[in-house]
Amino acid sequence: MDTKYKVIISKKAENQIEDIYNYISANLYNKPAAEKLMSEINLKFKYIESFPFMYQMSELINCRKCTVDNYILFYEVHKKDKSIYILSMYHGSQDYDRFF
Repeated sequence: MDTKYKVIISKKAENQIEDIYNYISANLYNKPAAEKLMSEINLKFKYIESFPFMYQMSELINCRKCTVDNYILFYEVHKKDKSIYILSMYHGSQDYDRFF
């Protein structure tokens, strides 16, 4: 029996992750750090797909959150169709509660 959930990344989260990569790679001139962060994000996706309830609930909205380096990834778990919806990703220093 397959217990993994399907990870679905929202367009918003996809754009945010791409922007983060581009910022670190181009603006900070640190492509290796950008690539390392992308690997860590993908690793978190694998953890979430296998253990969707592993991370704590957000105090802002009805979703879960996990940290990836200095970033916070927000996601919803949908038990009925065994899917994970990646909602957004923000730097921990951002006032991200204003986006919800």
